[in-house]
Amino acid sequence: MNNFRDVTMRKSLEWSDVKTDGKGNSTIRYRCEALIWNKDRMILCNDFTFDKDGKYISHETIEKIPVKDGTAKPDIESLKKTADKYLKLLSDGQFAKAFKMGDEKLQKSLTAENQEELWAGITKQCGNFEKVSATRNRILDNNAVFDFDCGFEKATITIRIAVTPNKKIAGLFITAMVQADSSAKEGLKGNENGKPD
Repeated sequence: MNNFRDVTMRKSLEWSDVKTDGKGNSTIRYRCEALIWNKDRMILCNDFTFDKDGKYISHETIEKIPVKDGTAKPDIESLKKTADKYLKLLSDGQFAKAFKMGDEKLQKSLTAENQEELWAGITKQCGNFEKVSATRNRILDNNAVFDFDCGFEKATITIRIAVTPNKKIAGLFITAMVQADSSAKEGLKGNENGKPD
């Protein structure tokens, strides 16, 4: 892009909260659907940075996702790797690193301590984590949602992880549990959007 002159149309999708660094510079993230040279449709995500007086400093393109037939086509395999990494960090007890993978909304609602407490509650009830036996995915609200059937010593639990197009974790919750000695499923926590309650 050259000062966005190639963008002939844009539809705003999301503005992030403003982040301020130690020098007083502020950065805001903007997502939009854009028409490039009246031909190609893209989902664009850009960070814009301004100084303490509000003067523009720079911008950085975070992601560019082609849109076909009006719908963005996410790279499911790439986003699954993000979900896999996040689940492994949880199972390895690296909750601070797992927290950093979350988007702004998730970080506000689910701290590293919350994630540690959630995982501790699961392992206390179900025993140690052993393996993932199956994975399913779907697209919901522009996010890729992955359901992992996770085997623990005493039960199998379905853990749902939602990943944004720019590979941030947008949701974590438990959808069901099957005890080792029972076939009955029990919903534990969460909602249909893959976002924590």
